[in-house]
Amino acid sequence: MCTLTIIERADKRWLITMNRDEALERIEGEPVATIKNNQLHSWRPVDQQAGGSWFGVTQGYALALLNRYQDTDVFNTRIKNIEDIPQKPLESRGRLIEELLACPDTAAFDRTVKGFENRHFAPFDLFIFNVAGVKPELNCLTWTGLEWRYEQKTFVDRFCYTSSSVDYDEAKAYRINIFKALLYDINTMPTHSQGIDAKAMLQLHQTRCAHNPSLGFNMLRPGRHTKSICQASLSASHFDIDYYGPA
Repeated sequence: MCTLTIIERADKRWLITMNRDEALERIEGEPVATIKNNQLHSWRPVDQQAGGSWFGVTQGYALALLNRYQDTDVFNTRIKNIEDIPQKPLESRGRLIEELLACPDTAAFDRTVKGFENRHFAPFDLFIFNVAGVKPELNCLTWTGLEWRYEQKTFVDRFCYTSSSVDYDEAKAYRINIFKALLYDINTMPTHSQGIDAKAMLQLHQTRCAHNPSLGFNMLRPGRHTKSICQASLSASHFDIDYYGPA
């Protein structure tokens, strides 16, 4: 269970915010920052148990990995067929972010993404947001447990995506509706030209659902909750990070 939003700010920088929803007992370690030439080159939070990550940012790029819980039943059905059982143990999906952030150039990045298809993972969606070019580009690498898909997402200045292992359709509808409501409220205010700021998006990602805590951006249900929130302000040449967690 995680939720990702992307918004273009009034200053033309991009604001990427992501909730990490995890088991109560799962521990997050210290984030890893890589410094090159005395400058911050990349940043990612870390799961202390597996060592992987769900979010990463470097100059011109942001990466977000959401476990594809909606395909869990499909995946479990698939591996019941002995001929389809992977010959190797499943790898940690969280390692994908680390590998991509380590790529020295675009060619290596593209090779690494393509190489994922030869490995064994549980289902996931990996969003790759690139603002280094003339126009921002959002691509998604998906492994459903049955097939790989790599597609470019069409959007103008806003995007919202969520996963959920419980009541997926209801959780998706609830979160997208309050996301759209925030955009409408901002756009109809006299100061709308200022756009949506980081504080407003953080508050959105901290929103709980009163009648069903499992549905909110900031979710809570037996054994699981919103563990942390990552927020990046990104341009082609610079990025800033705020990390709110572990909760």
